[in-house]
Amino acid sequence: MLSDISEQVGVAYETRAPGTDKVSYAKRYSYLIDPEGIIAESYEVGDVNTHAETVLSDLRRHQAS
Repeated sequence: MLSDISEQVGVAYETRAPGTDKVSYAKRYSYLIDPEGIIAESYEVGDVNTHAETVLSDLRRHQAS
């Protein structure tokens, strides 16, 4: 959980649009970041029950290439 009172992180990671009214929750996104700090994959989390397996599958694919 991240406290983002200034909303800069939410805008940077596209969990909220700049200049919009505040909402009681942010969109759920997660990121697969490579060893160089580059975002390799981004995910809008829809189903929390299958999300981890999706990310692990992508991680394996990136490690193999």
